[in-house]
Amino acid sequence: WANSAALALAGITADSPDPADGRIERLPDGSPQGTLHEGAASLVAAVAPAATPDDEFAALLEAQRYAHSFGITAWQDAIVGDYFGASDTALVYRRALAEGRLTVDVVGALWWDRTRGVEQVPELVARREAHAAELGPASRFRLSAVKIMADGVVENGTAAMLEPYLGEAGESEHPTGIAFVGGQALTDAIMALDDAGFSAHVHVIGDRAVRDALDAFEATSAANDWASRPSTDARRHHLAHVQFVHPDDVARFAAIGVTANMQALWACNEPQMRELTVPIVGAERAATQYPFASILHGGVHAAGGGAGRGNAGDDVAATDARPRLCAGSDWPVSTPDPWQAIHVAVNRTLPADDPEHDPEPLLAHEALTLAEALDAYTAGSAFINGRGPGDAHVTGVIEVGAVADLAATDRDPFAGPAESIHATTNVGTWVAGRRVFG
Repeated sequence: WANSAALALAGITADSPDPADGRIERLPDGSPQGTLHEGAASLVAAVAPAATPDDEFAALLEAQRYAHSFGITAWQDAIVGDYFGASDTALVYRRALAEGRLTVDVVGALWWDRTRGVEQVPELVARREAHAAELGPASRFRLSAVKIMADGVVENGTAAMLEPYLGEAGESEHPTGIAFVGGQALTDAIMALDDAGFSAHVHVIGDRAVRDALDAFEATSAANDWASRPSTDARRHHLAHVQFVHPDDVARFAAIGVTANMQALWACNEPQMRELTVPIVGAERAATQYPFASILHGGVHAAGGGAGRGNAGDDVAATDARPRLCAGSDWPVSTPDPWQAIHVAVNRTLPADDPEHDPEPLLAHEALTLAEALDAYTAGSAFINGRGPGDAHVTGVIEVGAVADLAATDRDPFAGPAESIHATTNVGTWVAGRRVFG
């Protein structure tokens, strides 16, 4: 959002056109209302006050402390590089490393400039190689991934959908949303990144964006002979968010060998879902949201949910180390507390004491067991970050030889009803055997 002063400084008026990858919300007379969607936000970036390096360093240390308080020992930073005029976060990570104050393990995903094409790949490779040469491949901060924003979000009509939105969104200039990077451009990008040894992290919300990404990975799999690669190959491709997945595409995740990166906290009925999402997509498409259990089980609905101790993804081939699900928070969009998200993954509702709780589960058949959800938030995410089976350093599991990245809770979440999972509290966090919280 931008106030009138910021709009004036940026020169945004009634005559300003919408950028190709965004939208300026307008009043009836055409003047800017103050809400800038997606790429339109970049119009005010040049006039926004910049944080100082010391501010950013203090923010990183506070974010690290906060993450450790929830038992988090690693993350993937999805925006490293030039993003809407913001400073490059790699600089602050490198300072924390140099001062011996970085205790989390971080994969930095270099930002894909959607105004350019594959000509930027050599620049990304050069940056990755220079970073690795200086800090070493075992550094706590690695530039091994690239983030591509394939589309926007559904609430403002910018998620790329296969069919038009309902109501005003469907009558806009982009009735099926906006594919920031889609079709052949996305295939070319994925293929080039795979060739270069990068893990591709692709933001996908709409069912068209999901299909475009799966098409891109499928084409890359055939062209680059993924069948001959070990499942522990260093390229850990994943699709983030996967809100709307057409039924025809659910089984393709397993068939192709890419991972769905879920933000499970979002998979529930709450005001944003009821008021901003369902009305513009309709009931039929609303029933294709966050199909976590179906993706995990290869397109077959699981006998889902509950706090059972069953194995996660029993149908996954034992020789395939690639997880079908990993999980994250998208913080600061949502809380980084994994237990709140795991609660929703298992129950498909917010906790009963949440003021936005709706007792009706969102597609209860897509609920995960507690074991499955925990596996996604631990071993699944560790694998995506290059810390899984076959890697030099293994985290996300408790076994002989694994790194002692551990979190202790105040209760056994399996011991009580599924409805109480959210009450689980972290009381201690260890990184490589050293206590960093509690």
